Amino acid sequence: MWPKIITVRGIAVQVESMDELEEFVSRFGSDVATTFSAHDSLDSKYEKKLKLENHKAAVALWFAYYNFCRIHGTLGRTPGMEAGITDRQWTLSELAA
Repeated sequence: MWPKIITVRGIAVQVESMDELEEFVSRFGSDVATTFSAHDSLDSKYEKKLKLENHKAAVALWFAYYNFCRIHGTLGRTPGMEAGITDRQWTLSELAA
């Protein structure tokens, strides 16, 4: 039954007992967690800034879509048309350009 060869993410490892297997899995998990936590701590400020910028862009895109592309149910046309900003409904291609 023992030794066994296990493969973890393309790495083949021979283990002699269940204790050795548990130790390997624990160590491997710890190494992965350490790698990711180091990456997270280095990039957290940048990622927060990037997330905020992405959120702002998504909100702006939604408002543009709502006001120029989407026909409002009670108005029968877009709010941009109702306000006199544009004379026609925009396509998504025009909005993205």
